[in-house]
Amino acid sequence: MSVFSCLKTSTFALALAAFVVGLSGCASKPQQTLMSESDPAVQSLNESALRIARAAEQAALSQSVAAKRNRVTSEFKIDLAKLPPELRDPLLLENGFNGELEPFLRSIADVIGWPAPIILGNRPTTPLQVNFTEQRRPPALWIADAGYQAGSMAKITINAQLRQITIRYAEAGGVR
Repeated sequence: MSVFSCLKTSTFALALAAFVVGLSGCASKPQQTLMSESDPAVQSLNESALRIARAAEQAALSQSVAAKRNRVTSEFKIDLAKLPPELRDPLLLENGFNGELEPFLRSIADVIGWPAPIILGNRPTTPLQVNFTEQRRPPALWIADAGYQAGSMAKITINAQLRQITIRYAEAGGVR
């Protein structure tokens, strides 16, 4: 055996050993999981998302409260006898309602068989919030109360002949 053939054999053996070690090194790396609920980063993101959601809800509520004319309750002077039966027949609002104005009025319109409310003007950046306790009242009074709670931010009107509820949002300079 010559020196060259020994070198070739030992070089080949060394290269083969390096290749095997390299492959075994790649195979021994643990597979990394992307993220799990127990990951501190995921928990931190979830907590931040909850804080942001609460802050947005509080901002919407404070904007709604700031838009109130005054904190004195006024009595609605609505002659229910002049309204169609679907606006007079009392509805029970089970468990009350605390949420956005538009979905509330949309659900009232749906219950009485009217089309969805017409939206005019630009919606505010944070939705207007309304709050109702569990009561049995005519839909006309629910709608009037929603308009009262919207204050100067939106004007809510009912057109009984067209069977239509309209939400007219205020311009930046006030109600148009």
